Amino acid sequence: MLREAGLLFKRMLRVALFDNKVYGEMRGDPIALTQAVLVLLLACLATVAGAGILGAYSGSYTASEAMGQAFLIMPGLWFIQAASAYVFGNISIDAGNNKGSRRDLLTAIGYSTAPGVLFFFAFFLGPPGVFVGFLITLYMLATMIAAVKSVMDVSAFRALAAVAPGYLLRYLVGILAVGPGPTGQA
Repeated sequence: MLREAGLLFKRMLRVALFDNKVYGEMRGDPIALTQAVLVLLLACLATVAGAGILGAYSGSYTASEAMGQAFLIMPGLWFIQAASAYVFGNISIDAGNNKGSRRDLLTAIGYSTAPGVLFFFAFFLGPPGVFVGFLITLYMLATMIAAVKSVMDVSAFRALAAVAPGYLLRYLVGILAVGPGPTGQA
């Protein structure tokens, strides 16, 4: 059990450092997909905790309101993004010009959210943490593009085309779901 936890965190670090060899190593690992789901859950929990901290700093929400809202919204937003990358990645699989499988793609997408655990720490910065959170989001976009590119053996442009619609949709739905805060601030 401890060995698997160590492997999980080593893989998260390697993904965050853009070590694309990690995806090839995960192909034959029967627990890699389960670990990828755990990485996604850790990123969601970090975002929820960070939202509570930011809500307390900003004054637009109480910490519990912000955490509750994030707890309800974030899993759906992560799902939208992952599903979009999966669907558009499958277009590449169905084109038959790659080496990845659907399971490999799901594993890579899950692991590519590893930088999301940084949201927890970013929101300790108070209001500047919003900007840092934006940078973390761009970092996650880059890791997801690298993951899809590596697993599907496609160009960076095709990987971006698979990932970008989900990011755009995620933000649109997020803005519509959150709306203005209780004090009238967006």
